[in-house]
Amino acid sequence: MSNDNLPWGKFYWADWSRDAGLRACSYAAKGMWMDMLCHMDASPEKGFLVVGGRAATNAEIAKIIGGERRTVERLLGELEANEVFSRDDRGAIFSRRMTRECDISRRNIANGKLGGNPQLKKNNDLSVKSVKPPVKADKEEDKIRIEKKKTPLPPKGGESENPHFAEFWKCYPRKDDKGHARKAWEKSVKTTTPEAIIAGVRSYRFNPETRFVPLPATWLNGERWLHTGELPPASPGSGQPIKNGFVSLFLREQRERESGADPPPLAIDPEANNPVLLFIKNHGGSHGS
Repeated sequence: MSNDNLPWGKFYWADWSRDAGLRACSYAAKGMWMDMLCHMDASPEKGFLVVGGRAATNAEIAKIIGGERRTVERLLGELEANEVFSRDDRGAIFSRRMTRECDISRRNIANGKLGGNPQLKKNNDLSVKSVKPPVKADKEEDKIRIEKKKTPLPPKGGESENPHFAEFWKCYPRKDDKGHARKAWEKSVKTTTPEAIIAGVRSYRFNPETRFVPLPATWLNGERWLHTGELPPASPGSGQPIKNGFVSLFLREQRERESGADPPPLAIDPEANNPVLLFIKNHGGSHGS
């Protein structure tokens, strides 16, 4: 064999720590074995501890690793007893893992020079021929498809509109973003009934200015069918929203005093135990300009 002259080598840390034979050795034996591995990696026969093509003697091993001969012989006996290394027919010490990895590496290099693993080369050739690299046009089409997925689509031709959603859409005052509204509707009817939503939109008091009406999807996602609306209820017969009752009363009295007319008496129940009403009743004459 000849040295592969690789500047690096694989080391399996987990295998080192889990090797039962190595764990049974002393710290000194483990340290010497690591030193021996370094020399076997650089050996003319990778993975073997040899000198001039023959097995290295104990004395030569002691010189190689820089140890005292008797200590080296004792530690070698400990390593061999625990089957940390093996010997070939020459009696040369070798690392089973290192020689196996070296054989695999040489085989892969040889196969690479021939075009790849002979077992896979035929299948690989067929697969390479059947696959064409993507062109720019394909990438543009993929981009368009992705963009289309982000936008909710209306019902396809021939598909009838959900009658409940159609009724909701008819009642809702703002007709914008129907696609997202449909998606929000499908989400909302999982938590309540379509009839509840439709009843809610019919009774909801929307702002008369459409631009201030929320989008249908926003209204649905906020479960606003459970609320009364954005505006206070209208005063009976006026068609206009009632402002705060006390504010309206004060403004009416203020206008009448400015015109010189006496304000009409307040229709307040004298028995009403409401401090605000009583205050207005007792101090109504103090609001002059």
